[in-house]
Amino acid sequence: MRRSIHNSILFLFLLGGAYEFGCDGDDNPLEVSQLTGTYTMVSITDKVDNVTTSAGDVSQIGGVTGVVTGALDVTETTFTLSLTITPAAGSAVTLTATGFYTLNGSKMSFTITTTTIPDIDGTGTLDIDLTGNRLTLEDDETKLVFDKQ
Repeated sequence: MRRSIHNSILFLFLLGGAYEFGCDGDDNPLEVSQLTGTYTMVSITDKVDNVTTSAGDVSQIGGVTGVVTGALDVTETTFTLSLTITPAAGSAVTLTATGFYTLNGSKMSFTITTTTIPDIDGTGTLDIDLTGNRLTLEDDETKLVFDKQ
């Protein structure tokens, strides 16, 4: 069964495995000080169906027509992901996930500690690339792009 964009977002945080941390090479790994800050979601791509939705545009989200916006706050040890889904008919709903992360060489590991997103908890790793102010989080099914504020 096809995974909705909403479920793909959730799947990002349930991943395990050893993904490489995006950087200019192992000789120049991303530093925590480069990663910290506040980010605004630019777009989300459902890589399974090859559909990209820009934040703020009307699209189909989990079978509902609406708008998705998002933010990511990263400190030296913690993160908070907030996704706001505003259906065409109805009130906006904000879902959040918070947790801890660590960098180990060219890898980032995370543990979710609290969440209002259904069916999401646990630990894992992600592909991450920070180029200038653009942060990309990616797995096999979903790509999230944020701009640092």
